[in-house]
Parts: sequence; C-alpha cells; structure tokens
Amino acid sequence: MNQEFKNELAVVALGCLMHDIGKVIQRADTRPDEKPKTNHSSFGYNFLKKFLNDETIHNKELLNFWNIVSQSIKLHMKNHLKIEKPTSPFPWFCYEADNIASSQDRKINEQQHEISEMLSDSEGYRIDECDVDPVKAKWDPRRKLNPIFSNFQGLNNSKKFEFPLWYRCTKINEFNKDVFIYNSYPYPEEHQSSSSTQNQYQNIVLELEKLFEYIQNNYRELSSINTTSINIILSYFEDLFSMVPPDTFTGNTNDVSLYDHLKLTAAIGSCMYLYDIKNADGFINTFDVNNQDQCFGKINKLRSQNVFLLVKADISGIQDFIYNISSKAALKGLRGRSFYLELLQTHLIDQFLENLSLTKANLLYQGGGGFALLLPNTQEIIEQINEFRDKINKWLFSKFDIRLHLAVAYEEINGNELKGTIGYKNKTNQNPLSQAWKQLHNNIAEQKQHKFGFMLEDVFKINQAHNNECHICHQQFNTDDLINELLDDLSGKISSICHLCKKLIDIGKKLPDCSYEVGLELHFNKTSDKKNIVLPDINGLNQNNYFGYDIEIKKGNENSYVLHNYHPYKPPKLFWSLSTQLDNNFGDLAKHATGVQRIGVFRADVDNLGKIFSGQSPNIGLPNELRSISRDSTLSRSLAKYFTQYLDDFILQNDDKYKIITVYAGVLIECLV
Repeated sequence: MNQEFKNELAVVALGCLMHDIGKVIQRADTRPDEKPKTNHSSFGYNFLKKFLNDETIHNKELLNFWNIVSQSIKLHMKNHLKIEKPTSPFPWFCYEADNIASSQDRKINEQQHEISEMLSDSEGYRIDECDVDPVKAKWDPRRKLNPIFSNFQGLNNSKKFEFPLWYRCTKINEFNKDVFIYNSYPYPEEHQSSSSTQNQYQNIVLELEKLFEYIQNNYRELSSINTTSINIILSYFEDLFSMVPPDTFTGNTNDVSLYDHLKLTAAIGSCMYLYDIKNADGFINTFDVNNQDQCFGKINKLRSQNVFLLVKADISGIQDFIYNISSKAALKGLRGRSFYLELLQTHLIDQFLENLSLTKANLLYQGGGGFALLLPNTQEIIEQINEFRDKINKWLFSKFDIRLHLAVAYEEINGNELKGTIGYKNKTNQNPLSQAWKQLHNNIAEQKQHKFGFMLEDVFKINQAHNNECHICHQQFNTDDLINELLDDLSGKISSICHLCKKLIDIGKKLPDCSYEVGLELHFNKTSDKKNIVLPDINGLNQNNYFGYDIEIKKGNENSYVLHNYHPYKPPKLFWSLSTQLDNNFGDLAKHATGVQRIGVFRADVDNLGKIFSGQSPNIGLPNELRSISRDSTLSRSLAKYFTQYLDDFILQNDDKYKIITVYAGVLIECLV
C-alpha cells in the first residue's frame, strides 16, 4: 500500500473513531435547559476545531487531514449530510460505518417496541438525544451503562440473569495539576443513582481536553498519519469511554459502551475504504460532491457486498508448553512461560495489523490463546493472511518443534450480516453472525487436525546435531545451544538448560518487581542472537531475523510494550496479572502455611466460553437476537480484565488473610498457588 492510501486510511479510521466524542461534551453542557441544545455532532466538531485549526497547524497537508476528520464528526448523520455536502468522500464511510455499528450495539428493548419510531423524525432522520419535546421525555441524561452480562441467559433455560447493576460513567476519582488519578478497578454499583451524571461527564471532558492539548502541542508527531497515533488515541478512549453509554435513549439496550461503538465504527470504516479502493467503479473513484442521491445509493449498496472478513486465530499447544517442564525453578518458569505466550500473542497481532496499516480498532477480541479480527475482504488481504499463518508456523516449529501451532480461518460477511440481521442470508431464524462464528470454529478445528501439513518434510526430518536435552523443557538441542545453570540451591546440582528457558526464568524473577504505578516496559531491538528471548519479525523471517527482548523496568522508551501502565500515551498495553506478591519460589511460600509447610494449587477454567463466542449453544450467553461483534468484544475485554485487574484487586485486598501467588491468569484459565 502506497503512502497516499495509508494517509487516506488513517483519515477514515480517525474520523470514525472520533465521530461521537461530542456526546460526552453535550452531556457535560451546563447551559440552562430552556436554551436551544446544540446537537452532539456540532459539539464534537467545535471541540476539535478549538484545538486543531489553521492557527495551531501550519502544515497544509496535516491541516487538510484534520479538516476531513472534523467533517466526519460534523456530518456523520443523514440529515447533516443533506444540509451540508462534505468535500471529501471519507465522511460518507463514517456515516455508513456508524449505521452498521449502531445497529450492532443498540437494540430496541422487548418492552419498548411501541416507542422505537421516536428514534427518527417525520422525514426518517435519526433524532439527537438532546432534541426538543416530545422525544426528550424518552432520553435520560442520567442513564448509566449496564454490565455486558445483564442480558445473559442461563444454561438450563432461556431466562435472563438479572443483574441490576450500573457503572459510573468514569473511573476518574480526582484531579490534580498534572494527571487524573484513576480507580483501576471500577466495580458496577448495585443501584441506579438518582443523582445527575453531569459532573462525571465534566471530568471526562477535562481529561479529553488534556488529550487534545497533547495533540496540539505535539502535532508533528501525533498528526503524522500512521497507526501509532491512532492507537494512542484508541488507548486513551478506552480509559475515558469504556463505561459511558453510547446514547441515553431508554428504549435501547444499554450494555455496549461508547468506546466499543467508536472502536467498531473505526474498524468497519477502515475495511470499507480498503475494499472500495480496489474497485474502479467504487464509491471513491466515482464520488461526485454535487450528486448526493448517487452518494447515498452507492454507499448503501456497499452494505450488501461482502466487504468484510471475520478472521479467527488460535494458538494450540499452550497447556503442554506451560506445564511440560521439570520441577526446577517451577514457579519462575511457569510464570515466565505464561507471560511469554501472552506477549507472543500480542506481538503477532500488532505486527500483522501494522503490516496492513490497520489499527487496534480492527482487533475484536484477544485472550485464551486466540484472537479475532475484522479485516477488508480483498485478495491481497487473503494472501497476507495465508502467508502470515505459514510464516509464523515455520517460525514456531523452528523454535518449539511441534508444541505450538497457529491456526487461522476467515469468513466473508457483508454489512447486513454484520448487523446481525436475522435470517438475511439463510432465510431462517439463525443469526448470520453466529453462523459465521460457527464456521470459523469448525475451520480452526479442522486445521488443528492437520498441523504443519504444508511442511511435512521439515517435521519428519531427523536432525543429527540435536543430541542433548534441556533439563527443563525436555526439547532436543545441539550441545552448543545449552548452558549450565544452578537452579536448585539446596541440592547444588547443575542443570543443562536452553537459552529460552533461562530467559523465561529470568522474566519470572523480574515480574514480581513490577509495580502498578511504574508498569513494565519491554525494550526490544532487532537481533538474530539465539540467546535472546525471541519473537518473530514477520518481514524478516526469510532472513532469520528476530526481535530480541531484554526486560527492563523503566520509563521513557517508546519502543516497548507497556504492562499495567496507565499512562495514556504509551500503547500498546499488555494486560497480565501482576499479583505475584514478594515470594519468588514455592519454598518461601510454603513457610506461610499453618501447620505443615505445604503449598496448595488452585487451577480453574471457564466452561462453555467457546460455545458463547462461537454461538454453538442457543441456551447460554447472549440471546440470538443480541449477538453482535461489539458485544463479543466487550465480553472478551471484561473477562480479560477480570482475570488480570479484578483478580489482582481481590488478592491484594486480602493480602493479610491469604498468601497467594498468581502463576498465570487468562481469559480461559487461571492458576493460583
């Protein structure tokens, strides 16, 4: 993809990501009710232009970039497009992406069908949430977000669980001169507070101003049109908007946040752009600013085309990789291995999306050794998916033999199916989105039955040089690839171990020293040194180059993953449980036991989670009519935070009562000692 297309893609993605920021500004507005309310599009447009204008940005190209983003914010609703014609085709993608995403996360409540027509005026235009009577009575500015589990149904019957819980609109607790202090563990409240949420929105707006002041003061960096700047804003929006309802209309479901709506809109808009530029008769190439009827017709036509690819990936062999080790340095080894797998998974996602010039908005969910993406359906993308899968599997085989394997599957889907339109494709009562997930699940299972089938000669080749075994992972190595290490101070016995096991044990030692305030930054440089902890460089695999990671706990380096560091300008964040206490081996932990000095191991996994995401069971999870990508994404993030942040919080709060070490905790499984 040439630079011009990358620039345009960034314009589309950022316009979609920011299109509804005016809602929080509108809800924070303190003007008396009797004065006319400005619609949320204008609130967002005026807010952005206050910071980014021809007085603050002197580079014409960058100024044009932000002007188009501003148009996407101002003109993303049909009635606004009718009144003011956008000079660029890109706001039209925002308009259509918003329509699809809104239908994903906002469904009409079962009891509220009779008021659903109030969402549109007599001409069919969507009504703003602060428009005048009589609609205003159906909008509640005090409305708060429900947990994603509020619409779950049980395993043995179709009745919903009742979760009368609501989140505060923000996790900001207080404000000082330099930075907001966040509550890292925002628990839902047991009752809907009757007090106004306006002050909470005002705190969010203050923090939002800090972000745009940062962009204004550093526009040469942040306005450069690349995925990094968008990922920074996306990371920041997660902190600010993940507990904000996307609208306050009381007739809609209310379990998907404004953050998830903005993120999905950016993913959909990015896919539409990359799909459309490949079509000579597409929307961009035939765009006529003076022919609005043609624009509406062509942009709506995209909805029935297979614009999108649902992509699912799964790393198999995780359990064997973690547990198939000796008892030597077991705690540090288990902790290091589980962390390495989380890092590997995050790294693969980041590298793949970066190669496509896409952002983390296109990541639907991550966890449990797998991830899902929403990508454009082009031949080039399909070829890159297949190439990515084969390259990574060759690399995994070269490093771990047949222990770890990556399966990747994809399914075509159109905008109507993405909306979850019941029976659109098969004329049945099956949600087409659920059908797509089922097919992906089956394709992944099929690939797992034929691991490394494309490279059987390498699999069955006997390497005569590999005549020694690592005493920890039991993998075969050349003698030169092993080092002698004292792993047991009591026995004084020297063990021969591979460089990777040595480095993973070192990680296990260092993780407990990572505090929540400082975070952990993993600094990396290109290397081909096998003695480093290596991660695959997709673009350099043919040259046998890798990323080598040296773990350092310090701030200030941008070339790093950030673990549990809530600084907004330091993406990408890597969530992993930090509740490791101070003990660094099982022997020290056993000394805290009452009576006989022994340890206890607690291991748990979540049943039926795969069925929930794949849509295999109609009686558990979200009901068929509420299945949506935005809810899957919200559920995945909620579970990931439970097993990292909330589980940590529980352990830390009970530190005096229990001595618990988290060996690892992920979306599917956890292991505590």
